[in-house]
Amino acid sequence: MKYYGLLICILGWCSPIAPSLAQSTLKPVMPRFAPDPQVYRGTTDPNTGTNCQGMPTTPPGHILTIERPMSSLSLRVFAASPVTIKVRGKEGTQCRSGRNPEILGAWSAGKYEIWIGAVNGDRITYELSLSEASQPEEQK
Repeated sequence: MKYYGLLICILGWCSPIAPSLAQSTLKPVMPRFAPDPQVYRGTTDPNTGTNCQGMPTTPPGHILTIERPMSSLSLRVFAASPVTIKVRGKEGTQCRSGRNPEILGAWSAGKYEIWIGAVNGDRITYELSLSEASQPEEQK
């Protein structure tokens, strides 16, 4: 698939730029946030990577801010095909792959970058769900 660069011009100076995928900032969370779960929709980035090895070179698809430490927070991805979710914060990187992968645990306050990619490298739609409790395999 060919991408045609965009031309951006500022004050008469023009420069080609490559198109980028949209990045979304998620609603900040803290203990007892509502509604629970929060659900966001997106499309996987084929450049994110198909497993938990290495970090993507693309910008994260989502940014999450946790305003106060949380003793339990679940990030789960629901998709028709297996996916990978990578989350990077000040404590390091967590990653899970598979059918509806989940990252569950205690989270410190701070900013987290989230990448979601299809294991098969395709572009597929998904739902990212945030909840204070682990969720069953089928979304609530």
